[in-house]
Amino acid sequence: MTEPHRWNMGPFTHDELRAQVEDRYAPLFTPLRIGPKTAPNRFYSVPYAGGWSMHELNLELEHRRTRAEGGWGVVCTGEAMIAREGVADMIDGLEIFDDADARAIAPIADAIHEFGALAGIELVHYGGIASPRTWRMPPLAVSQMQSDAMFFSTAVGQTMTRGDIRRVQDEWVAAARRARAAGYDVVYVHCAHSGQPMQFLAPYYNQRTDEYGGPLENRARFLLELLERIRAEIGDDTAIAVRFAIEALGPGGLEIEEALATMRMADHLVDLWDIAIGGLANSDRDLTPSRLYEEGASLQWSRRAKEATDKPVVGSGRFTDVDLMLRTITSGDLDFIGAARPGIADPFLPRKIAAGEFGRVRECIGSNHCAYSEVQYTFGCSQNATAGEEYRRGWHPEQFTRAANADRPVLVVGGGPAGLECATVLARRGFEQVHLVEAERQVGGHMRWFAKLPGFNPWGRVIEHREWLAEHLREVQIAPNTRLDAEGVLDYGGAIVIVATGAPWATVATDPFTNTPVPGADASLDHVLTPEQVILQGKPVPGRRVLVYDCQADQMALGTTQYLQERGHEVELVSPFADIANRAHQDGVSFALRGEILAAGGRLRPSLILAAVSGSGAVFLDETFSETEIACDAIVLMTRRASDDALYLELDAMPERRAQEGIQALYRIGDCAAPQDLAEAIFSGHRLAREIDSPDPSVALPALRA
Repeated sequence: MTEPHRWNMGPFTHDELRAQVEDRYAPLFTPLRIGPKTAPNRFYSVPYAGGWSMHELNLELEHRRTRAEGGWGVVCTGEAMIAREGVADMIDGLEIFDDADARAIAPIADAIHEFGALAGIELVHYGGIASPRTWRMPPLAVSQMQSDAMFFSTAVGQTMTRGDIRRVQDEWVAAARRARAAGYDVVYVHCAHSGQPMQFLAPYYNQRTDEYGGPLENRARFLLELLERIRAEIGDDTAIAVRFAIEALGPGGLEIEEALATMRMADHLVDLWDIAIGGLANSDRDLTPSRLYEEGASLQWSRRAKEATDKPVVGSGRFTDVDLMLRTITSGDLDFIGAARPGIADPFLPRKIAAGEFGRVRECIGSNHCAYSEVQYTFGCSQNATAGEEYRRGWHPEQFTRAANADRPVLVVGGGPAGLECATVLARRGFEQVHLVEAERQVGGHMRWFAKLPGFNPWGRVIEHREWLAEHLREVQIAPNTRLDAEGVLDYGGAIVIVATGAPWATVATDPFTNTPVPGADASLDHVLTPEQVILQGKPVPGRRVLVYDCQADQMALGTTQYLQERGHEVELVSPFADIANRAHQDGVSFALRGEILAAGGRLRPSLILAAVSGSGAVFLDETFSETEIACDAIVLMTRRASDDALYLELDAMPERRAQEGIQALYRIGDCAAPQDLAEAIFSGHRLAREIDSPDPSVALPALRA
């Protein structure tokens, strides 16, 4: 087998791509017309926000260019706001307010065209749920609502007059004209995720009593007028797509029969339908996190679009299984395999499928790290450390330069996500001896127990993919069940030593007010435990009543609670935060898992700070600092993860011994350096390997800003 790091990922044409495809998968690589344009294959990189503003266009450009290089037949930009009143401050994105904006984003289309892909752009106006406070103006609402807070906006919109409607339609048409002039082949009208056209359609928002409100024919008037005007403006030579939420599954959208009726009314004006599910209030239906949905689960709704149209239909469903993709196309359920997350995890997914190199695919794990990172901090991915770094750091997902110090043997201590990522990237950079030593019987670090939580098995792909790479990279040698102390590291023979020993949950809870141990909250006691002790080590959980005390506020505590419930325990999930597992909201799982916990007889107790633990229960402080005692037989502490950095610090304190034993460099990565999210731990290992021959690899090289 060709070594993964030597795999030729050079230039290609789509004809060459089709020529190498196994006959069985040929339908995935057949061209298809979209109105006046032709897509070279059925892989469609749908619009998704990267969180990059107009001051960061190079980040957007290189990110989309990489997807085109990876073989996607259609590559779309993120959201492009058409007017100042329609911006959503929570999502930084492109703008196409004027001709200068169009000229600024034209190079993105050019970059996509370099590899023969069609370039799409999603035009967006958020209407009444916009938050244009930067421009000091209120949103334009279909009909005024006194609070849109549940849809991420605290602004109250002004009700649109007929004059406002005409003016906004003018802005849509002008934006479409500019997009065509900028070179985009597919121009979108965004009618999903509670955007402005969907607000006209949705009774939740539209309470008008004029010709734009009431029966569906009236509520659809805005969209139909808009599409008629856009088609008259650009329809001769540019494809017109509608991103359409076909099933509301809650407030903010349409029920499916009304959605299909709307599609039938508008179909003669549309060249392609991009089907979404749900709205902002129930984003889990559109994001389909792996904890809640099987791959392709959205097909149960999106395939129904074919009842209303014979135009091409694209749908997304976290597709990573090539055989499911094939069945979806050959059955006629969809015409294009839409993807945001799978293409973020592996931009080269189509080219790897064409080459039959399925083992090399970095499968999306459905963690939705990309979804919450785009609105909270720098865009990233739990599987692909290069996502978002294509321009900033010049990282390519499949190309690695030989390191200047590749002749030196490397010892990586710890086989968790960061250690595995670092070892495999070092091998792909030409290091000939990379030894990864793992203390446990299996590699994987904390993912070994996290993937055992109910429904979280897909997250194990993070480890499986890197194990596969290690097996196929002859330079990587894994030594499991081998625990090294400082003397063992010194004797091992590595010139470069990288410590990746992780960060288990702290066995002693700390009082947040005094930074001292909480009395009795010590996991050396039988009735006090940590998740690793329960799930990985098999420490018995005494009694029936169990408390889970969660200071992490993400999916781990929810999963641990359900793990205990499945084993017959009555569980109360207690948190010092006012909102249980608030960091899991944007992932799309928090609401659903909290509901599952309650339905199984559990209890959620927010706003309680652990003060003491005894053999019969625990004492908490509430918001008034009054004591609340909860009886229990056991408590599981999820207060903080503590870096297991003792080995690193011991080695760091003996520079002379290291020099005597030939150790030229010592580094720490991942959770060993500081507890962090899975994506950031993997990024840490990847970054060090990418910069291992820099002047000081322990400090990240400067990243470009724009």
